[in-house]
Amino acid sequence: MTKIHHPSTFLPFIEKMLELINKYSIVKIFKALFVVVISVIVLYVIFNPEKIFERAMAMIEATHNKKIELRKTVDKFVNSEITTALQQFQANRVLVMEYHNGSNNLSGLPFLYFTCRYERVYNTFNVDTDYDKVPTNKYPFISYVDQYNIWIGDMNELATIDTRLAAKMKENNTEYMAIISLKTVKKKIGLFCVTYDHIPNIDQKNLKNNLNQYSNKISQLLDGNI
Repeated sequence: MTKIHHPSTFLPFIEKMLELINKYSIVKIFKALFVVVISVIVLYVIFNPEKIFERAMAMIEATHNKKIELRKTVDKFVNSEITTALQQFQANRVLVMEYHNGSNNLSGLPFLYFTCRYERVYNTFNVDTDYDKVPTNKYPFISYVDQYNIWIGDMNELATIDTRLAAKMKENNTEYMAIISLKTVKKKIGLFCVTYDHIPNIDQKNLKNNLNQYSNKISQLLDGNI
């Protein structure tokens, strides 16, 4: 049977608390309690470093595993999108490039790279291995697209901006390209690119609309919005 305490049992405690408040003020009491709590936490960390380390590592691993699973899901959806895009654009190649950083210079500025993470082809060969961890400064055209967001044209037009990339694209049997930035609200995160081995007869307005639609969808996916 549960024992019920009479209210008078708590009176001495309440009286003691009121005396402390009158003597030291409630602010000082809370400050003291805060110091006590912090001290207890510090002592726990000092005398239980292994447990703290194990818990921290477990949290890091759990976060990493969640990100891996998220990437797997993103891969599935992006691959589905570019498979549809290849058919819709009636292109020979559809690529998605992602920006990433690597090491830093001596001033701490990161070196920026892009990698072709996704590719679908029709009646041509794959080129994703040609664009693996490529420094963004290697091709001036990357900065151009970042600035103007979208570009459509043939390799002769591309050569006026970036002769090196134009030569590389011709080696890869590309004659015409449409490309658009992938971006979140705060930053650019990559590129969505469609290429042809010929000069296609395409309505430019419709092409731009389709590029924007895929840019929005794929940007959201790469930002982890599933």
